[in-house]
Amino acid sequence: MLETRGGNKVNRCAFISPSEIQATICESNGEGVLSYIADAMRFHKDKRFFVAPYWQGVVARLKEDIDTTHPMKWTLVECNQQPSSWECNFYVMRWMFEFVLTRQNEFPNKNNWNDKKPFMNLVLNEIIIMWSSRFESEYLSQVPL
Repeated sequence: MLETRGGNKVNRCAFISPSEIQATICESNGEGVLSYIADAMRFHKDKRFFVAPYWQGVVARLKEDIDTTHPMKWTLVECNQQPSSWECNFYVMRWMFEFVLTRQNEFPNKNNWNDKKPFMNLVLNEIIIMWSSRFESEYLSQVPL
């Protein structure tokens, strides 16, 4: 992500795969989810922040076990909420991108996320164009026709 903006900044973020911490997996294999989180934290021990979309589902189901094995400060931010379901991943991508690029160095001292209003369509279109252009140039250009 930092490369996208010519980032010569220090990245203090690691990412937790949302596919590994889904609510259904927490319910069926809580031990496996805890193991995955512990492994990710050990591997990225130099990172200060773990960005995890859908983390609130893990917190609700496994918080006590995680706090016991890997104490951490939980900071769940309140940010823009999508009005329906199709926009969800665009919102997640936007906030992860913004956190890594502009907010990680001041967080949590300056937590200026407090707007729960949905994004305007113009903002959603910008997100779609940015990520689809990046995907096309990085991945689709390498696919033989």
